[in-house]
Amino acid sequence: MEKKELKKSIETILKDTEVGIYDINSFFQKEGVLVDVHAGRYSGKATLNPKVYGVDVEKDEFLSSFRKEYIKGERISFLPASIEKKFISIETATRIKKKEMALGFDDRFMPIEIFKEFYDFFKKQQKKYNDVKEEVLAQWGGLRTSFVNNLDMMLKNLNSIDAEAIKKSILKKAPTLKEFEESCKLEINVMAFPTSSNLKILDKSLSEEVRESIEKKSLETVNEVLGNILKDAFLVINNALLKYDETETFKKTTIDSILRLRERIGKRNILKHSTIKQIENSLNFKDTSNEYICEMLEETLVLIYGFAKSIDIIDYLDLNNSYIEEEMLDSLSNSLDI
Repeated sequence: MEKKELKKSIETILKDTEVGIYDINSFFQKEGVLVDVHAGRYSGKATLNPKVYGVDVEKDEFLSSFRKEYIKGERISFLPASIEKKFISIETATRIKKKEMALGFDDRFMPIEIFKEFYDFFKKQQKKYNDVKEEVLAQWGGLRTSFVNNLDMMLKNLNSIDAEAIKKSILKKAPTLKEFEESCKLEINVMAFPTSSNLKILDKSLSEEVRESIEKKSLETVNEVLGNILKDAFLVINNALLKYDETETFKKTTIDSILRLRERIGKRNILKHSTIKQIENSLNFKDTSNEYICEMLEETLVLIYGFAKSIDIIDYLDLNNSYIEEEMLDSLSNSLDI
């Protein structure tokens, strides 16, 4: 979407918030931060492809075992797969959590309160990561000996006349204990939301180009923030209704998931948008009967769809398995005053 068209669209959206179109850039800087996750382990750059030697790796039990334990693609890991999996599992869980909690700006923007929650989660992940690191450091000598012994056997099975040269080449690229210790880190990088206030230091033509980019990104972030709130709400409510359709009751676990959703919506609605507030309030059930809860959730599903349609971010919603068919959602939402 072109900036002019996008600006007009966002102006319409912001009429129902406490934020003005010309304040949006500084608003995001005040309300949140940009977060990146960085994980690193120096592993050298050694590579090896046994197939080059005309060997069918799958038919050779030892070669197959060595590949599964130490080779990914053609890159050699000097740590066994069991340890690599521990590091990767922690890294992946941290990145997934960041993506789930971020509201925009390429899955990097987090409101301050949400960032505090993420930071608590991150510190626990970082401790797990460092515990695995300490485990490796304590076993370093044994791990290296095991790798060298397995490498010798693997090269023997390849029947390579250059086995010794290949071994030296591989071991030369292996990290030392100090290199591994210094490089093995799980960190986050936290930055302020970019603004155009410091552009005077740039050349005028470049300054204007950067300003345009920053302003467009701020406008896009409005859509991303609202889109991610609606996406989450639609998914949780739709799943609750599908489960109710199967069991004819709202179990405690389902009600709890809706209450957690309501809390998330409240924290994420940094724009204080009136329709988002309406969605949040609709999940404050005044009656605990199944019929009442079902009716309220159906109405909220229609409201979410109608709002997403009205601000042209319907693509954020997963409609593939919708409890209410899209055609019916569209029809019902036409009567809403949004």
